[in-house]
This record gives sequence, structure tokens and C-alpha cells, in this order.
Amino acid sequence: MLRDDFDVAWTARQALGAHWEAATPEQRARFVAALEASEARAYGDRLGMLQGSTLVIDKITPRGAGAWTVDSSVDSPGDLPGLRLAWEVRDNGQGPRIVDVKVAGVSLFMTRRSEFNAVIQRNGGAIEPLVAQLEARAGR
Repeated sequence: MLRDDFDVAWTARQALGAHWEAATPEQRARFVAALEASEARAYGDRLGMLQGSTLVIDKITPRGAGAWTVDSSVDSPGDLPGLRLAWEVRDNGQGPRIVDVKVAGVSLFMTRRSEFNAVIQRNGGAIEPLVAQLEARAGR
């Protein structure tokens, strides 16, 4: 699902921001691969907790330039509270792909970008420690 429905390469580039240009081609490739693997692991665990839930698409809002916001809700069985999700979707020439998910109004993309920038800043602007951290997360 992550490879088919998310634009991981676009998200990776945007999440690194100005640091993308400072990265070597090898670091970029490792960063994208490590981000995909670590996010697959994290989302896999979280989505597993939603087994038996129903995803309901409430509204799709076009935002122009090949972008949409998809408002949805997850109705969980039993006593679990429902969950509101907003999906940011873009078509960058590969068909519509997810570039962000907002859970209860909190952007996972912006959270990651802030986290990545903090790691880079703590390491004197070096990208390699972030890449190593993501590779370690993916291996857990």
C-alpha cells in the first residue's frame, strides 16, 4: 500500500527541505529507502490496531493543480472511539498518490519534517545520522 498509494519520493524530498540539495545522490537514495521502510513498519503496526474498522470517505475537495483533500472517518468496532483523517492527495504524473495524512488535524508530514530537521540540526547539519536513525527504525 505504501509503495502503490503514497508518493514517498516526493514526501522525502519535501521533508528534507533545503537539506535535500546538500545530500549526496547516495544519501538521497538511502534516505528514501529508509523512510519507506521505517514508515511501512510504523504504519503496519498502527493499521493492524484498526483491524475490523470501516473507513468512510466523507468528502473530497479539489484544491487545484492536481491536488485534493479527502476527509474520512474510521469507525472502529466495540468501544474504540472513531478517528478523523484528512488525506492530502496529489497527482505528480503517476496518478493520484497520498502525500500527507492528518490525524485529528495533526499533519504527519509536518511532524516528520520537524523531527528530521531537529536530528540534522543536532548533528551540525549532517544528514547521515538521520539516514542511520531511519535505517535502524526500519530494522526493528
